[in-house]
Amino acid sequence: MTELSSHIAYLLRHHDCVVMPGIGAFVAVSREAEFGTEENLAIPPRREIMFNGAITTDDGLLNWSFSRHDGTSYEQAASIAASQIAEAGRRLRIDGVLQIGRVGTLTRSRDGRITFTPESARSLPSLPQLRLKHFEQTPLIALHIEHRSQERSVAVVKVPFRRRMLAAAASVALLLGLGFTISTPISVETAHTASIASVQFTAPEQLPAIDPLPAPEGLQLCISMPAEGPMTKPEPPAAEPPARYALVVASLPTRALAEEFICASGDPRLKILDKDGKFRIYITDGTTQSEVSEKAAAIADLHQAYPDAWVCRK
Repeated sequence: MTELSSHIAYLLRHHDCVVMPGIGAFVAVSREAEFGTEENLAIPPRREIMFNGAITTDDGLLNWSFSRHDGTSYEQAASIAASQIAEAGRRLRIDGVLQIGRVGTLTRSRDGRITFTPESARSLPSLPQLRLKHFEQTPLIALHIEHRSQERSVAVVKVPFRRRMLAAAASVALLLGLGFTISTPISVETAHTASIASVQFTAPEQLPAIDPLPAPEGLQLCISMPAEGPMTKPEPPAAEPPARYALVVASLPTRALAEEFICASGDPRLKILDKDGKFRIYITDGTTQSEVSEKAAAIADLHQAYPDAWVCRK
């Protein structure tokens, strides 16, 4: 049970949803930074863990986590994960309480409803939020009011007299400048007037004629002419019909897991098909199901390497 809790806590740091098949799913919801006005506490961005009992379909994340941690195949890891999940469900039915490490606690009522009580929001942060902590902050409004009250007490003694003197001096300077500008005469004789200048056109200079160079002896000019008769438009090549069916060997919830599966298999024939929120890995495709079946029969090691392969529509 401790190992299962560790895998769930690790996956919630990297994914938004981790499913315990047959029990429910843990969902991580991101929250933005907040500031509590009552306690003057700045809260950094965080992730809150919730539980949804309606999501019980296996998404394969726990199986891949066990496989990667223990270094076993996916089938062996799926068997180990299934046994630990079954034990957790049995303890939840008998005891009515199940502790999931630092994630939280599951509680089962008599009528079979499961409720979840998460641990502190700071107990399971995501990787970018590991070093972010809560801190207290003095409100700036109080400091601003105190500063303004100090300015007002000083302004009552000094500011009004200086403002009146500066305003009077500025008014006198403005009046003197305006009177000097109005009383200064302008000489009409030296004033510039607008006029239209005559436009002169100059003919371009003629260049001397240059005699063409003589053609070299023995040079013939050959021009290809089309054949007589109606011209026919070439038909474009027929486009190949798109492949509508694929032979799928695995289906994974994320592209990262699909790429990891291809790297682990070492099979260069595998490709990824992104459809309906799932990343399916297929080995061949075709326009019809019969064509895909014929290609599958031609693959010698198909049933040994991928015994659960099936045909899926793209």
